[in-house]
Amino acid sequence: MWPTPQEMRDDAQSAPVLSPAGRPPFFIAPSGVSQELEDIGHLVGDDWQHGSQPVPDFLLDVLDNKMLMPSSRMVPQPVSINGETYSITLGPRGRSDAQLIHHPGPSSVPDARIGAPATSASSGDRSGRVLGASEWLGDEHVQRDYELLAQELRGSNPNLAARTRFVDPLMAFRVGQGTEIDALRAFHRIVDDRNGNDTADFLFLPVNDASATDINRRGTHWSLLLVDRRDRERPVAYHYDSARGHNDRPAAMLAARVGANLQDAPISQQRNGYDCGVFVVDGTRALVRRLAERQQADLNLDNLVVDRQALQNRLRG
Repeated sequence: MWPTPQEMRDDAQSAPVLSPAGRPPFFIAPSGVSQELEDIGHLVGDDWQHGSQPVPDFLLDVLDNKMLMPSSRMVPQPVSINGETYSITLGPRGRSDAQLIHHPGPSSVPDARIGAPATSASSGDRSGRVLGASEWLGDEHVQRDYELLAQELRGSNPNLAARTRFVDPLMAFRVGQGTEIDALRAFHRIVDDRNGNDTADFLFLPVNDASATDINRRGTHWSLLLVDRRDRERPVAYHYDSARGHNDRPAAMLAARVGANLQDAPISQQRNGYDCGVFVVDGTRALVRRLAERQQADLNLDNLVVDRQALQNRLRG
């Protein structure tokens, strides 16, 4: 049971953080255990030129033998090359067109960030305006597109806009994984209007697999939780995951915190290791369009086609 607002402390904080600069890259195994990435730099040599590129032919069998090739197109295999983080992804023809996707490291570590590890192509840029061709989305990218969408909705459908919340990813993280006091405080900031009334019928909550307690678990995957609260007694949380099953645990934690019944929702599956965040923002926009058109909207996103270039253009302004 959550405490009353009077019991909450103003200084309660529960923000995810990145691992300190200089530590080896980490990733989260399916078991949820943080593991150090295997550095394969010795296989390619010190003269390796960093950047996204096809997996060299001579590496294919070696990676297979070391069990470092991904088992499907939807789940990338993180590795390190001479201290830089990469993800190995399979193309439409499987291992024959496998790619090494480079996630360049910034010169400094932001104070609190989820979704994009210390490997973001936009370096120290926290405006959310810069997004690379294969860059993982950070919370700043999701939040900027959500702010743009909220502004668009206020202009086109003020009634729906007043009942809809596009939740800051860091705020969603606090609700799902913060202390109970901090989570309740964040929840009321989300659903209450300026007069303190709960007016939120629809919550769009980005879900991330980062950890609030383990600094090495800085997040590798985004998914989307749409909470329909039109019936306050029986809210429903629809979970859209473009790598089906990956974010089941954090989604369940978040749904439980907002008191909603969790349901898996159909969404098309990503074909690379870096577009999960694009699925979140484009999926949100598709659902908002449908909610604006009719009260009983079709919430199936099986046919969703994402457009990273369009997102880059929106973010740039």
